[in-house]
Amino acid sequence: MEKLMMNRCKESLADLLEIEPNNAKALRIRGKTYPMMKKHEESLADLNKSLEIEPNNAEALRSRKFIADAFRSHGEAYRMTNRYKKLLEELNKSLIVEPNNTIALRSRGETYLMMNRLKESLIDLNKSLEIEPNDAVALRIRGETYYMMYRYGASLADLNKSLEIKPNNAAALRIRGETYRMMNRYEESLADLNKSLEIEPNHSKTLRSCVKTLEYLNKSLNIKPNNAVALRIRGETYCIMNRYEESLADLNKSLEIEPNNADALRSREKTLKGLDKSLEIKPNNAVALRIRGETYRIMNRYEESLADLNKSLEINPNNADALSGRGETYRMMNKYEASLADLNKSLEIEPNNAGALSRRKNIAFSLRIRGETYRMENRYEESLVDLNKSLEIEPNNSKTLSNRGETYLMMNRYEEALADLNKSLEIEPNNAETLRNRGEIYYALTRYEESHQDLVRYKSLDGCTNCRYYNTSKTWCQLCDQKRIIRGWSSGNKEIDECVKKFQIKITKYEKLIEWIPFDRLVGLQTIGKGGFGTIYSAIWLDGKPVVNNDLRAREQSCKVALKTLSTLKEFENHVQCRLNGLGLEIYGITQHIETQTYLMVFQYANRGNMYDFLTSNFKELDWENKLKHLIDVSNDLARIHESGYIHCDFHSGNILLNQYSYFIKSFITDLGLSKSLKESASKGEVYGVMPYTAPEILLGEEFTQAADIYSLGIIMTELSTGKRPFYGSPFDYELALKICNGLRPGFSEKTPKCYIKLANQCMDFNPHSRPSAKDISSKFSKWRMIVMKPWISNSEESDIKRSFISANEEIKATQITLPNFQNSQYTSRLMNTKEIKLAYESAKFRGNFN
Repeated sequence: MEKLMMNRCKESLADLLEIEPNNAKALRIRGKTYPMMKKHEESLADLNKSLEIEPNNAEALRSRKFIADAFRSHGEAYRMTNRYKKLLEELNKSLIVEPNNTIALRSRGETYLMMNRLKESLIDLNKSLEIEPNDAVALRIRGETYYMMYRYGASLADLNKSLEIKPNNAAALRIRGETYRMMNRYEESLADLNKSLEIEPNHSKTLRSCVKTLEYLNKSLNIKPNNAVALRIRGETYCIMNRYEESLADLNKSLEIEPNNADALRSREKTLKGLDKSLEIKPNNAVALRIRGETYRIMNRYEESLADLNKSLEINPNNADALSGRGETYRMMNKYEASLADLNKSLEIEPNNAGALSRRKNIAFSLRIRGETYRMENRYEESLVDLNKSLEIEPNNSKTLSNRGETYLMMNRYEEALADLNKSLEIEPNNAETLRNRGEIYYALTRYEESHQDLVRYKSLDGCTNCRYYNTSKTWCQLCDQKRIIRGWSSGNKEIDECVKKFQIKITKYEKLIEWIPFDRLVGLQTIGKGGFGTIYSAIWLDGKPVVNNDLRAREQSCKVALKTLSTLKEFENHVQCRLNGLGLEIYGITQHIETQTYLMVFQYANRGNMYDFLTSNFKELDWENKLKHLIDVSNDLARIHESGYIHCDFHSGNILLNQYSYFIKSFITDLGLSKSLKESASKGEVYGVMPYTAPEILLGEEFTQAADIYSLGIIMTELSTGKRPFYGSPFDYELALKICNGLRPGFSEKTPKCYIKLANQCMDFNPHSRPSAKDISSKFSKWRMIVMKPWISNSEESDIKRSFISANEEIKATQITLPNFQNSQYTSRLMNTKEIKLAYESAKFRGNFN
């Protein structure tokens, strides 16, 4: 019926137009009728003729635009079926009607591109972008056109602009990725292709481009294997391709070169999740388990690393790489004998396995450094154990021989010392330190002529070139160098100048140099913590700390340091004095904030945070051998503070910092802001501190003594046992203070060794005079650790001790630590009114009301 009516209308209009061929209205109506009959060309002819008669007729203009759109729509349908010639015909018709229509120009430009008619494509796209310069789609298409014309610079400019407007356009990212590849910028290429695949995961063309770019990147990495960015990008690409083992291998290597790269860290977490899913499907994939185990080790998740590597080796027991990897994990856990066994087995299977050879050398180095540290701490038996093991691996290492010789010297075992030093000097004849030690041994053995010869030669090698006296350490003459360093600088504050110079005169080693540090040499200041008595920052010190490299003075330029605001100069003086007496934390100097005018102490940045945070993150990986190691570090530092004539007065786990060196982690006591000299008297009635760590006699208003620090150490021992802070979740109020004064103490985990509990309870004894000294405590920790490390046991007492620590290790693995929510700010030093606590204590004691 409708068709019949349209035909009649058409006939009627035809009759009218025969009579009046220039009737604009009739032409317009017929032009509007033709599209309904799908006769667009006839419609366009009528509407054009109508507009010749009435050029500004709005209705005709609207209708003609409709026809142009129709041509373009028809054309798009042809594009879907790749019928480009038909598409071009329709777009040409559309552009006859609207020659400046940007969409039609862009579409025709893209059609020309598909037909490889690149010059014509460029003409249309240029015209479209002249009219609408920020059209992201047109910029993308023109970018692709330039790419096809090998004009990569122009292509990149357009694609960059397009992606600024629409950053997540998968096609633009793919084309830019391909452009980067043609420009040999493989890392950027893969970054774009990876992002494109995140948006369109199964796009075949992008996947093909990824593979091709990967081939080029592999060649590039053969030439420059330590390019961290290239490794990261390749690792990310492997992840997208579900090649998780290869992905993790690359990301791990990238992070060895740039450990704090946020992008690489994020990508590794993502890949790890992918590998976890892969292992759920194929749980016995030995390679995947090995790679995940290696990754866990790099992330310091040693127990998980060990579990994966053990399982990998159950499947493939003779895999040299897995054995080498497990050996390295054991080394990071300070289990050197187990480490060495694995590395030796790896080298039996593959004698030239570079990883195993390097790692075995690392063990020798770790043992030498630890042995040297033990010697400096007067722990000679432990020193010998480590140095002996190191020399089993590298029997001709001159430094290790010299170290063992010096240890024998300190033990008055002169003949053994002489044998080691002689062998060391055969390998390294001009080592001044070894010559000096041998000279001392000859003197002790009354071989005076030989002693004189060695000491004269030592002086020629290591004497001060100015005064000719012996240096107090390598590259440092206390007599001459102190005169040089106290001249030529000023802080602008006489008191600060005198304080710094006072310590500069006392320095016996270049590495312990104390300086006035101009604030403009510290960049990138960031707040990293706030305590009760100051703010802690991190910064980069452009000049860097003093170091000795190859017997020459140098600087570790652009090193990361920590800064703490100083309320008084006394805190700085206390830290430096204790440092000069052997406190572990490195102090570099003092500076003044340009804006706030506040003085700040500049000291060593501890990259593993404080003791409590470390325990929270690593409790399940921390076995008792390592716990004892941290307690030895802490008790030694406390002993040095006490030997320097100070009391810490604010000792808790938040004031113990940990630093990860290449091969071990070391703990340091810090924050001597409240510390006092033994000669100072405390103010009565008020005390600052963290209540659970404060000794009962202090809560009752007595003066601080070194025994109060020992009490705090006992509380810290309970933390290492349980992984929990003392009295967590309880309000730190008078009620808790009264309970502490009446004998309440934090508990221990179930299988904590009895000897450990006994020592901790002695430290927490109500009577300060019954508490042991820091030196005695350190000696006990050292003894226990030696027993735990020993491969053989000499008596039943030692056997019981070793068994108890091994049993406690098993408990750690099974422990699930869940802490209730509470504010960490509770564990910040604050004012406690001891007068009121004492009054309440005496009142309760009088009433007998302690329960």
